[in-house]
Amino acid sequence: NQYEMVQRGQRQSVDNEVDEALQRLQELARRQQQENERMRRQASRLRNQMGGGSGMSQRELAEQTKELARELERLAREHSSPDLKDTARRLDQAANDMMRAGARGDDGALAEGLAALDKLKDARRLLDKNRSVRLERDMDDVAEQVERLKAQQERIQSEVSKLGAQGQGSGERLQRI
Repeated sequence: NQYEMVQRGQRQSVDNEVDEALQRLQELARRQQQENERMRRQASRLRNQMGGGSGMSQRELAEQTKELARELERLAREHSSPDLKDTARRLDQAANDMMRAGARGDDGALAEGLAALDKLKDARRLLDKNRSVRLERDMDDVAEQVERLKAQQERIQSEVSKLGAQGQGSGERLQRI
C-alpha cells in the first residue's frame, strides 16, 4: 500500500507538471495566433515597416516555446514517456519556425508563423491525448482500489458475523477486527 501511494504521488506530480505545460502551450498558441494576425496586417502595409517589432515578438515566443520543450524533454527522460518526447520535439520545431519567422521580413515570415502555429496545435493535441490517457489510468486505479476496499469490507463483515455466532470470547476478536 505504501509503495502504491508513493507511486500514485509521483504520477500525480508528473500529471500536474504536464497539465501546467499544457496551459503554457495553450497560451503560447494563442500568442502565436495573435502574432500571425499582426504579421498579416503588416504584410498589407509597406514591406519596410514589417521588420523590427515582429522579429522581437517571434524570437521571444520562440524562446518561451524552447523552454517549454526543454521542460517536457526533461519529464520525458525522467518518466520514460515517448509521448512527451514527441511533444517536446514538435515544440522545438515550432520554436525553430518562430525564429525563422522573426528573422524574415517578407511574406515568408507569415508562412513560418503559420507553420509554427500548426506545430503548436499538434503539440497541444498530443498533450490533450496524454491527459485523456492519464485520466483513464487514474479511473482504473480508483476502480481497483474500490474493489479492494469492497473485498476488505466483506471479509470484515464475515468475521464479525462468525464472532456473533460464537458468542464467547468474541469481545477481544471483535475489538481487533
